[in-house]
Amino acid sequence: MLRQRGRGVAETHHLPPALDHGGRRDPRDLLNGTWNVHLHPPAAFWSNAINPASWGDVRVPCALASQGYAAQVNEEFAYRCRLSVPADWGGKRIILRFDGVAGYARVWVNGEYVRDHYGGYTSWNCDISGHVCPGQEAWLTVAASDDRVTS
Repeated sequence: MLRQRGRGVAETHHLPPALDHGGRRDPRDLLNGTWNVHLHPPAAFWSNAINPASWGDVRVPCALASQGYAAQVNEEFAYRCRLSVPADWGGKRIILRFDGVAGYARVWVNGEYVRDHYGGYTSWNCDISGHVCPGQEAWLTVAASDDRVTS
């Protein structure tokens, strides 16, 4: 479930309670939807002290250019959203799966660095278990650069 937070503030992405699939629990959800984006993010943009209300909005997944944003090659830009972690996920591993970040990406949760990844639209996972509190909301920040330099 997603709820609109008002102009200038992206939706909160609610990770739903696990669904029962024939006795198996399936705790998956998509973080697709409206995120905040900044093409020239401020210093320490990953910090919880930074309010993204003045940032632009973008629907993900997408190519920024398809929504009117002209990201520059080899310049880092930032995405932010709030996600709500269900209380019944306590004691479980919480993994984010990214399926379409081109170039170089870095991830923070609640201002804490989690990991980075380099690749062109390859799937990769990010374990955020130690960075979130079940039953609470968290800031998710992803920095990306359309790095086309090859070695």
